[in-house]
Amino acid sequence: MFIPLVYGDSLPSGTNVSSGPYPRGGEIHVVVLADPGLSISFPDPSGPLYRLFSTVTGGVSGAVLHFDSGGVSYSIDVSPNSNTLMSFSHPIAVTNVRVTIQSRGYSDDAVHVGYFYSSLPPTDYLPSGTSVGAGPEPSDTHVVVLVNPGPQTISFPNPNGPVSKLFSTVTTYVHDAVLYFENDGTTFAKK
Repeated sequence: MFIPLVYGDSLPSGTNVSSGPYPRGGEIHVVVLADPGLSISFPDPSGPLYRLFSTVTGGVSGAVLHFDSGGVSYSIDVSPNSNTLMSFSHPIAVTNVRVTIQSRGYSDDAVHVGYFYSSLPPTDYLPSGTSVGAGPEPSDTHVVVLVNPGPQTISFPNPNGPVSKLFSTVTTYVHDAVLYFENDGTTFAKK
């Protein structure tokens, strides 16, 4: 009788985990599981990360992403096609990135791992035809008070329907803020 291994997620404090479209940008590594090996190692990131991504294709079972930071080992279960994205509360140095699996179903099954570095995007990336301007704050807003110093990622609820305008502002003492949003599987950014 086969009893699957059960792992519990163990992540740095303040890590936000989400699932959604395959992320745009970043340094993505893909390893096709041509050999039925159960552990795949990835190169160490070249700098601190503010997000770490992983997914596996449909025939992979029992996938777990492992990594080390600050002398502590962390792990998270990665379901097939989950597009698991971890956003850290501040940029962290990550080493020893690896994925273990229990099995693969197909010779072309793959493991994906993506590194998103702490540096801000060099330019705005907006949907074609977008215009940017200034104006009064709309009546329907979501306000977040930043109580922790240092870099952080704040998530907002999804809109209830199509959006024709998006408003964002920060107070005087917030530096290097970037608004990220997704549309049709593409991530956009505005400084």
